[in-house]
Amino acid sequence: MSDEPRNSLFEPTPEPDESETRPALQDRPEDPAGTKPRHDPAALLPESHEPLLRPRERTSAAQELDENAIEQDAGAAAVGAAPPHAARFQFVYGVLIGVGIAALAAAVLAFSGHDRTQTIALSNWSSWHPTAGAGDPVQQIVGHVAPEYRLASGHQAVAVTGGPSQIEGIPLVVALRSDPAHNGDVSILDHDNVVLYRMCGLGKDCSISEGKPSVQRGLLLRREALELALYTFSYVKDIDAVTVLFPPAKDAKTHKLSHLALFFRPQDVEPSLHNPLADTLPGPTPSMRNLMRSKNLPIVDSITRPLQFDFSVTQDNTNNRGYLVLDTPPSH
Repeated sequence: MSDEPRNSLFEPTPEPDESETRPALQDRPEDPAGTKPRHDPAALLPESHEPLLRPRERTSAAQELDENAIEQDAGAAAVGAAPPHAARFQFVYGVLIGVGIAALAAAVLAFSGHDRTQTIALSNWSSWHPTAGAGDPVQQIVGHVAPEYRLASGHQAVAVTGGPSQIEGIPLVVALRSDPAHNGDVSILDHDNVVLYRMCGLGKDCSISEGKPSVQRGLLLRREALELALYTFSYVKDIDAVTVLFPPAKDAKTHKLSHLALFFRPQDVEPSLHNPLADTLPGPTPSMRNLMRSKNLPIVDSITRPLQFDFSVTQDNTNNRGYLVLDTPPSH
């Protein structure tokens, strides 16, 4: 496959210069058969493209994160005036980690009727692609990917939602923090276009109610997250990063709930974007029973293992935004 970048599905292809591709009128044969195209190739693509995400104004250097603000505990934050959106932010954080059962059930029921008929792709990167003019491409990706991943019982593993990196209209900026063994440095990734996917089970606080956390189940969700990210980078225009939040799971050793996220940037998956999707994720989607025998499992593990983070959400005390704090686990 060529290393040249592919055009976005929703980005018009420039028309060729007719002066270079067509002969002069006086040089054309009397019989025009074969000299005129039967159709206009440009008509196969949409006339215009609207970016998925609305660019927001970048912050100045003076608005950079004060690391002490992230480390500040709730008691210290209570001293002085309360942030203007503190109560609202606490509420929406609760929404983030505890989606209502009824809403999730409705989502799963909707996904159960998913039409799995694949359309003809506009490129040879994948056999399926979002359809121009058929709605939000992120929602099309969710509707295609999520129903393919199922638990041993046959039930869909998780309900997935996707959209801009925000909760209740409050934008979330990624704060990447290394573990203390590497100085605990914090990097603010103030990207304009970040897609946030959230995976939720039907148990308490979005946990998966069936079975117990296992290596196999974690790998299945990591494969699903990777597929979501690859489709997003390939078919949604101008995406800087993709974050996938996993359902909370109880650690077998500490018995504490862990909140795991995968954070992808295009450079993290570049080889997979320049080669057919089937080279990275050959179909059909593996089941829980045959996942460990899947020939591409080492590829999935090698790509996603370094991109795992423990996540938390905290409010910016000076701006109307929050921080999605991604902490590098000590074992990485």
